[in-house]
Amino acid sequence: MWHISPSGTTDPVFTVAPPASLTDSAHEAIAASIYSGAMAPGSRIVIDQVATALSMSISPVREALMRLAAEGLVTFEANRGYTVAPHLGEVEFDQLFRARRLLECGAFDGRDRMSWSDLEVERVSRAMDAANAASIGPDYPAYSAFSRADHAFHEAVIELSGNRFIHSAWRGLNFHLHISRLYEAHGVVDYASAVDEHAVILAAVRSGDLPALTAAIAAHIDNAAVRLRALLSDPAGSAAQ
Repeated sequence: MWHISPSGTTDPVFTVAPPASLTDSAHEAIAASIYSGAMAPGSRIVIDQVATALSMSISPVREALMRLAAEGLVTFEANRGYTVAPHLGEVEFDQLFRARRLLECGAFDGRDRMSWSDLEVERVSRAMDAANAASIGPDYPAYSAFSRADHAFHEAVIELSGNRFIHSAWRGLNFHLHISRLYEAHGVVDYASAVDEHAVILAAVRSGDLPALTAAIAAHIDNAAVRLRALLSDPAGSAAQ
């Protein structure tokens, strides 16, 4: 994997398994540059320069940028092209957490108990184990591993609701993509707390007690908002961890 520098040159930073396509490769490289700060918020992304840096045609780069725009990491304006989206402000941060809370808790509203197959519960358990084992360091390759595993855990939980519309809306938040930008230079500062709270969620899943499950999810989301708010004032900075 290659990291794109602001000048359009490439510097080898880390190696990952080859993505499924050139578009995936371009998406990962651009995202890594955004998270690391090499592509700063508000900076213009020149498709030709990125394609040259990645030694590929402009088509997969354009497709990757369209996906990144849908995810909210870049913005597009006619006659200007693509630019790196700004970091979340306090208002957007609060709105994002509120939307997540409404969806994840609301997915199980109106029922007291549900039962799931051993396979479904095991999927949640495996996702939790993967998050527990993921790297949590301050650079993109490290904290992105945790972010992906954390996303998989929460997705496995929300899928238990059986509500495909809420699931789709939840995916559309791209919550973990936005919050991951706060981890740059800090790492996963709330890892230990997240591990403990995930265990409470899993216990509630195993019991089938939906009020307990929604309470555990709500507490986890509310606590995470408090823990991560401090990073808003120092994105990609050097605040004490």
